[in-house]
Amino acid sequence: RRTDRYPSPIATRTRDFPMSPISMRHAAHLVQNGICEDIATPRAETLLTHVGYVFLHDEPEKRRYRLVSRNWIATMHPEALLSIDMKAFFFQFELMPAVRKMFIIRTVRGWLQFCRLPMGVNFAPTIAQATLMFLAAQADTAYLFRDTYIDNLLVAGTFPQLEAFLARFKTVCEHYGFTIGDINLSRRVTHRGLTFDL
Repeated sequence: RRTDRYPSPIATRTRDFPMSPISMRHAAHLVQNGICEDIATPRAETLLTHVGYVFLHDEPEKRRYRLVSRNWIATMHPEALLSIDMKAFFFQFELMPAVRKMFIIRTVRGWLQFCRLPMGVNFAPTIAQATLMFLAAQADTAYLFRDTYIDNLLVAGTFPQLEAFLARFKTVCEHYGFTIGDINLSRRVTHRGLTFDL
């Protein structure tokens, strides 16, 4: 019988729920690091979505979304560039317990429920992008050129400007509880697979 509920279950039987193609080792890693938690076998009617869980290391996708134009940098003639890569940015967003049932995956280990924002849902990049743009805006008092892409930030300016920006950015991230990954402040940086050499 059809219902008007949304979202609707994607499987009428629990055993028909798609299996996520991650190994036992990866599943154990997710649980050990607090990204997922083990759960009992759910009822089929509660399986509202399927998370297409993937590790974002697909080179063709990276190449497709490299949107930084060397022409922008060449036109501005900055003294230096600052490249920041947030550390496991998606997993820094904790899911409220009430919505975790929306993010269930079936693995060789068993049933897992995400405690952190998974990369495999279509709105995850939007959340990460908007958050990083907010963090960068909070740290920027000089209206520097910034390119923000999901969890990568590129800032152009003079060395003093970029050093001041980085100090404020670290303070802002600490205030909101975010962890920064790789930082490169130089005349030559690699950002989203593109190498900029001033």
